[in-house]
Amino acid sequence: MNTRTLCAITTLIEITKKRGKTSMKLDPKQLYEYFESIGIKYLYHANTVPTACTFIRAGGILSRGAVEEQGLYQTPQSSDEVDQEFNVWNDIFLDCNDLHKRFGRENRYGPVLFKYSIELLLDHNLPEVWITKDNPIRWNSEQKVEERYFINIDELKDSYSDKSYIEMITLRFTKSPLSFKYLKEIILDNPKVRIGELILYKDAAKILKESLDSSDFDYTGLKRTTRNCIACYCHSNYLRQYTPAKLKIIFRGNDGYPEDGSNRA
Repeated sequence: MNTRTLCAITTLIEITKKRGKTSMKLDPKQLYEYFESIGIKYLYHANTVPTACTFIRAGGILSRGAVEEQGLYQTPQSSDEVDQEFNVWNDIFLDCNDLHKRFGRENRYGPVLFKYSIELLLDHNLPEVWITKDNPIRWNSEQKVEERYFINIDELKDSYSDKSYIEMITLRFTKSPLSFKYLKEIILDNPKVRIGELILYKDAAKILKESLDSSDFDYTGLKRTTRNCIACYCHSNYLRQYTPAKLKIIFRGNDGYPEDGSNRA
């Protein structure tokens, strides 16, 4: 980190402390320009099939807090307790990379990938944009806010690139959907895994199609892509690292996705 950036960080921290509030809000227009300059054209969000269906019916990605508050369905995640502890429960998380493609393995958050244009950063209704320095699952209670988030664009430029993946783009404190107006593609992984006679991809594709076709929102013209998992470790990882019960939850929900989109007891 250069001296100019360090001085800017110190000054901003002191100003925000005097105001009684520390904000790591980044200017989305500056962020857009920086991303464009380093070749980042898209932002990504991966999730399970059941949670993806909730987003489709809502017309956009929702924070986990918003899904819970509205009584909708979402697959439990191991990070839920941490998200609430560190006050990111109402945030929407995005990556600048397709992590499946980057690492040649399944995305740990689910087989459905929403691919957004970075044009969303220019939307005037966008929530505050903060970018983490690491995944919140690796945060600890002793950290200061400036240790968890980039404080400004200059600091971000020192370490963030088109290869970044542990850093997470977050839309803060939002209960509204991240509009699919900027959605370019929905990608569904086909790891060619079956449980008995149940072919996971076939079931997942059917459930997603039904949600898209029955939604109140018009998804005509939206690119829908199947990613056949051949040159990656998805097939073997799913078989070795996931139980049949877990696979069913990821690809279809406990008993399939509730038709009314509501949470089941």
